[in-house]
Amino acid sequence: VGKLDAAGKWFYSRLHEKILLVQDDYENLRLRHISQAIFYEMINDLQWYMKRSNEPQLREFFELWTLLICPFMPHMAEEFWHELGKKKYADDSKFASIAPFPRADKRKIDKTLDAREDYLRSVIEDVAHILKLIKKEKPEAIAVIIHSPWKEKVRSLCAIHKNMQIVMGQSKKDKELSSKMGEVSVLAVKFLKNLGSITGNAIGAKEEYSAISE
Repeated sequence: VGKLDAAGKWFYSRLHEKILLVQDDYENLRLRHISQAIFYEMINDLQWYMKRSNEPQLREFFELWTLLICPFMPHMAEEFWHELGKKKYADDSKFASIAPFPRADKRKIDKTLDAREDYLRSVIEDVAHILKLIKKEKPEAIAVIIHSPWKEKVRSLCAIHKNMQIVMGQSKKDKELSSKMGEVSVLAVKFLKNLGSITGNAIGAKEEYSAISE
């Protein structure tokens, strides 16, 4: 088992978070939620991980996922369980149907990884869309511009105060922002018109650069 890359850390963070949710859904017989998670959301995550990683590591996923699908697809689960052989991440048992429910490793869950991966996904989708518009399949180069760090401050102020007057007042007190109040004003107007888009998780300029470079 090799060291997980950034995409792998995100993938297994999502997996273990889903295990926690699915366990609660099973206990409360929320079958629709369970099927949505294990047959749609987890598989979508798996497909994205396969695209993103040069060396995807899937052993842990298939051991744990096999147990999650067992109540829905017992015969297929037993086939997977047999093919997997000796288990490394799940409690070994002769049959999947009598194996303990997989335990979520909370140490692997990191919600900040979602924002990083969402950012990368949006960049990739935007680039693909632009290439389609200009009808160019193989450009010689693609330039991705990372946002200036000061914009993070404006975003944060808008998300917290949700008021143009207060945001501008706070910006004047900031040494870096006070020297570019015109730009701050234009950006704040954009943020405040789209408050829903700035209340979730976001990554900073350094994280953006790291993600794009990787």
